[in-house]
Amino acid sequence: MQASRRRLMWPVLAAIVALASLPAFALGKGSATHKTEVPATRIDQVARALQIGHVAANTSLDIIVALNFSHPEAIEAYNAELNDPASPNFRQFLTPKEIGERFGPAQADYDAVVAHLQANGLTITKTPENRMTVHATGTAAQMESAFGVKINTYRESHQDRVARGGPDGERAFFSIDRNVQLPDAIAPMVTSVEGLQNYTHPILLLHHLKKASSPFAPADVRTAYNNAPLFSGGDTGSGRTVAISNWDGLNLTNAGDFVTKFGLPTPLSGGQPTNVTIENVAGDTTSTSGEGEGDLDPQMVLGQAPLATIIIYSNPSGSSPLAVLEQEVSDNKADIISESYGWSLSSSAISSCHTQHTMMTTQGITYLCASGDSGSKVSPYWYPDVDPNITVVGGTDLTVSSTGARSTETGWSDSGGGTSSTGGFTKPSWQTGTGVPSTTYRVFPDVSSNATGSKGAYQFYYEGKDQTGYVGTSFASPVTAAMLAEVEQYMIAKGKITANSAGKYRLGNINSYLYSYIGNTSILYDVTSGKNGSYSCTKGWDYVTGVGTLNFDNLATTLP
Repeated sequence: MQASRRRLMWPVLAAIVALASLPAFALGKGSATHKTEVPATRIDQVARALQIGHVAANTSLDIIVALNFSHPEAIEAYNAELNDPASPNFRQFLTPKEIGERFGPAQADYDAVVAHLQANGLTITKTPENRMTVHATGTAAQMESAFGVKINTYRESHQDRVARGGPDGERAFFSIDRNVQLPDAIAPMVTSVEGLQNYTHPILLLHHLKKASSPFAPADVRTAYNNAPLFSGGDTGSGRTVAISNWDGLNLTNAGDFVTKFGLPTPLSGGQPTNVTIENVAGDTTSTSGEGEGDLDPQMVLGQAPLATIIIYSNPSGSSPLAVLEQEVSDNKADIISESYGWSLSSSAISSCHTQHTMMTTQGITYLCASGDSGSKVSPYWYPDVDPNITVVGGTDLTVSSTGARSTETGWSDSGGGTSSTGGFTKPSWQTGTGVPSTTYRVFPDVSSNATGSKGAYQFYYEGKDQTGYVGTSFASPVTAAMLAEVEQYMIAKGKITANSAGKYRLGNINSYLYSYIGNTSILYDVTSGKNGSYSCTKGWDYVTGVGTLNFDNLATTLP
């Protein structure tokens, strides 16, 4: 993995406050109100940093206040039934409004949070129908009053610069100086405050190697994983919506060049695909230049599902994934989402992200993320790979014949994999089968796809040029997402997926299915050779390739 070279965006980034339900009353401003500290809401780096100033009082900041479920165990139990064909709740995915009504905070509790923000001068800008977040804006001085903190500027310690792998020297950033302080009635509800700082940045998982003479084209991967029958049968993504979580610049003209290069049936206008849109999140602006990640993701989806609707949720200046995740949840437009980034987050930030991913599962959204390109040394960028609501996609080294057919496949040496107590996610009940270790915590990856292979790299367009020197799990995740979109399209046409009460045709979290297929050679290609540093490929599941790679045509005909 390489560290992301991102400019500090001054002065605005989202702050996220996660809250759970308690009895509510109107909260006013005043020193007489007793306040309680909310643990782990200040980033750890502040303790080691050098304070160099104080953010101007009139600096404008936008925040998102995110609430926890009133009964977290109830929504987890409901989600467990969504993939059980014997349950009356099988694939009965809910809308955001239904989630709020059944599992969200009471209206009175929600109103109490709003009242506290308003009492401190903040302006409420958005209140989504699931009642799980409140968007607000205000000055730094108002934020300090609302949250009982000071917002200072700091110089990163050398220790932390080395830990994040930054080549750009010690970073200057702003952050709150202590954990958030809130009135007693609200403090127990709060799990995190993200965004009152701009230190945290994602790392993109694009991996650069030498230029390849014969890179992988869409048809090569389509043939290798037996997706060709679906594609030739007309399952090219029509009616499916695939979203991409993005924190990079991008230029859709590059996607147009990719479509033209490979003769894909994607409609173009002005040299850009008309089925691809950019949704700028949190008032951000997406640059037409970037580091490549933003361009390759939609191109990999177009290569396999050229007629799918593709939405790029983009927040290049974001210092937390929450703004993008919250928008994806609120919109509820995407059937499948792919992410190719890694985050080093505090436990409180992970808790808020997990809340959003839990709601995605309840809404039937299948969320995939690349496992990373650092082999077994994936620390400290554990999130979102540790979250059980994510299908984590590792990488393989694939060899194909002259016709593109799968020949041999080994585990890629840089494929990310491991286990961590970060976030406290215990191993889910579905994570069993041959090769799955007897550990306390969730292990990953779950499944894999080609990351490099005999052709040396993937082919895509970046900065107006044909780039053929890149490899990595960044490619594996969106390619898998696109093929799953075609699986869904096939199943819908065959009546295997019917609309639920919300009118959605979705599969949801597919991990329980994947692990149930361990040993089924008609669906899974078991990768048993190769290693990623500390771990070797073995029969069944392993830390390099998960359960293996997929035969998508057989998957489409086998899924319940």
